[in-house]
Amino acid sequence: MEGNFVAPVFEKSDEDVEFLLDALADNFVFNTLDEFELETRECLRELRGAVDQVTFRKLLATHTIQNDNQTKVVLRKVPFLSDLDDEFMNRIADALTTVHYESGEVIFERGSEGSVFFVIQEGKVEYEHKKRGIKVLGPGDYFGEQAIVKNEPRRADATAVKDMFMLALSRDAHLSERFLGPLT
Repeated sequence: MEGNFVAPVFEKSDEDVEFLLDALADNFVFNTLDEFELETRECLRELRGAVDQVTFRKLLATHTIQNDNQTKVVLRKVPFLSDLDDEFMNRIADALTTVHYESGEVIFERGSEGSVFFVIQEGKVEYEHKKRGIKVLGPGDYFGEQAIVKNEPRRADATAVKDMFMLALSRDAHLSERFLGPLT
């Protein structure tokens, strides 16, 4: 019986397809689709959304796994995270969120509360440290690592130079304790 199962496909009107695409517009997974995947999305639109639920879930799961793997590759480039075992790396990856800043947007200012560590995925940031001067950081670079270990104000200013996406790890007590254990 299992081999004969065919997942149901429900034809959707143009209005239904637009509704689904609009609903998915704010979904992180669909906002990070690459060019090939966007073409696939356009094909879905042309098929009037005639994708069965099983296929949709497989596509979503595949993209999520690829995204998780890319996140871990980026984290392994951070020197103080590079030697962590897979279990701990998975816990850190699970605790991350992706944040977006537009060009010119202030990420944080010197003296503000330091509670988030950032790893740049895409874009550039101008990082001005009181003692070390100005640096422009790009993909793979990180900053704010002191924020997740110490409870001190920021010692630098950070501003997006280009539109950017970053991985962010919060020092938020209930989140970090749950995923990472005590940080101090």
